[in-house]
Amino acid sequence: MLPCSKCGTPLNEDAKFCPQCGQAVAPEMDESYNYSEEQEVIPPKRISKKMVYGIIALATLLLLIMTCPTKQDHVEAVQQEVTSLILKDSKNEQDQAFAMGFGNGLIQKMLLSKLDVDSYLLFSVGSIHHKDKSQVVSVGVLGHVFAFDWDEEAMKTVDKMLEK
Repeated sequence: MLPCSKCGTPLNEDAKFCPQCGQAVAPEMDESYNYSEEQEVIPPKRISKKMVYGIIALATLLLLIMTCPTKQDHVEAVQQEVTSLILKDSKNEQDQAFAMGFGNGLIQKMLLSKLDVDSYLLFSVGSIHHKDKSQVVSVGVLGHVFAFDWDEEAMKTVDKMLEK
């Protein structure tokens, strides 16, 4: 039996607290282990800055690849740009109704047949090709397509390409 370290009351070997004063009984120390020797502390492994930058670059690359716009995305963006230009030039409600209804169908069919989208893994480029001429009309990246502003000169160029 060991005595309590606080009050000296004899304690049973399996006691966790002194029945007299309530002092917690310290667990017995293993006498075969040398507690005075310093133990080698192994620091946790740290990730290097190069590894972090590599992971960020890889994640960015995967994001760009996975969000590269499709041909349908390009068609919709260019169609919206052309339709807004037609609506802006429309003088009355009948012209606007024509542009929104019948015109949209024609624009979409023309774009589906004439618009080629080249995917470069990270981004895509939409071009209208006709015979030996080509006009870039949209660029897509991160799931968004940016159609170039179509002014009258751009419309004339595309019209000329499609007429021939």
